[in-house]
Formats: sequence, structure tokens, C-alpha cells
Amino acid sequence: MESCTIVHQGDTMVQIQKINENHLDRLLKEVTVLGEEIRSMQDEKQSVMDEFRMEYQRFKRGQISEQAFATSTKKVTSELAALDAKIRNSITNARQNARKTQVFIDAQRPEKIRASSGGLRKVVVRRKASLAKAKPKKARKAKRRPARRKPARKAKAKRKPARKVAKRVVKRAAKRKRVKAKKKSAKKRKG
Repeated sequence: MESCTIVHQGDTMVQIQKINENHLDRLLKEVTVLGEEIRSMQDEKQSVMDEFRMEYQRFKRGQISEQAFATSTKKVTSELAALDAKIRNSITNARQNARKTQVFIDAQRPEKIRASSGGLRKVVVRRKASLAKAKPKKARKAKRRPARRKPARKAKAKRKPARKVAKRVVKRAAKRKRVKAKKKSAKKRKG
């Protein structure tokens, strides 16, 4: 259903809404600046990581002591965490500015106007009451297939890896030899 309203009064025509280009430019510049800021912080983070890699190589070669390397590790970790926080903050700000820009652009939607012998008329589209109310959609339940039953398997005793078992056997044998040697030496002393 459509209803029309007159958009002009007498001989003067009503002007359509025009976009404020200065405001749009300012919004876009803010988003661009935040994007560049994010990029510069990412570059800074990469340089910190590269410096740490070089320091790690020096540590591996023995040019830096373990204590100095541990101190450096803590420092680099805190620097990286601070940079991550700044990047997340800038991303949030950029997202908010992008939303402002989107709202501003969405407000520029054209109004439907019809020209007729009586002049220009603004067309207002009214929805039926039944369409205006959004009906909540019912969630469909997924059909469940019955589970395939497999015959029960007999529980197998878990075996330990051969190396560990072999080590344990060798240790026990060595312990037995030591105990026997102690007993023999004790008997010799008494006897």
C-alpha cells in the first residue's frame, strides 16, 4: 500500500537532503589514520621480535649469559604484551569510527519521489500491520540418526613401551647384584 504526500509548497520546491562531504572526509580520515597506526605498531612488534631472534642466536653461541638472556626475555615479553594491547585498542577505535561512517552513509538513502501533473510527491510506503511485526522464527530441530552400535571390544591391558620395561629390568638386575654382593661381604666379615 502506498500513500503520497506533497513535497513542495506553492512555487518553491523542497530540496533533497545532500551529503556533507566535509563530515564524510573527516570520518574517513580518522579510519585511515587508525589503520596506519595499527600498521606502524605491527611493524614495531615485528622489529622487537627480530631483535629478540638475534639475541637468542647470540645466547645459543654463548655470547650472552643465561641471566642476561632471562632479563631480556622478560623485557621483550612485556613489550610485546603492551604492543598487543595498543593494537587491540586501535582496532576497537577504528571499528567504532567505521560504524559511525556506515551510519552516516546509511542516512543518505534517497527518498522515493514521484512526479505527477500535480507536482512532486513523496511516496511513503507503509507496511501492513502483520508484516511490520517480525515473527520469531522457530528453531528447527536437527533429526538425529540412531547411533551405530559396534560389538564391545575386550579391554586390553596397556603395555608400556619396551624401552621403559627394559630399563626397569636392567635396574632390578643391578639392584639384585648389589644386594647379593653386600650379603656375601657381610658373611665374609662374620665368617
